[in-house]
Amino acid sequence: MSKDNVNEKKDSKKASAKSSKTKRNSFGMKVAKYFKDLKSEFSKVVWPSKKQVFNNTLVVLSFTGVIMLFIFGLDTGLTALLRLILKQG
Repeated sequence: MSKDNVNEKKDSKKASAKSSKTKRNSFGMKVAKYFKDLKSEFSKVVWPSKKQVFNNTLVVLSFTGVIMLFIFGLDTGLTALLRLILKQG
C-alpha cells in the first residue's frame, strides 16, 4: 500500500468518528431540548380545581345515564316492533 492510501484511510476514519460523535451530541441535545420544552409546556397548563373536576365528573356521568336510558328505550321499542312484525308474518 502506498503512503497516500494509508493517509486517506486514516483521514476517512477520523472524519467518520467525528460525524458519529456529532450525531450523538446532536441527538443528546435534541433530547435535552425536548425535556426542557416539555417542562415549559407543563408550566403553562391551567390545572382544574377539585371542585371543577367533581362537577365535570357529575356532568359526564349524568349525560352517560341519559344516553343509556335513551338507547335502552330505543332497543326495547325496536325489539317489541320486531316481535310484532314476526308474529304477523
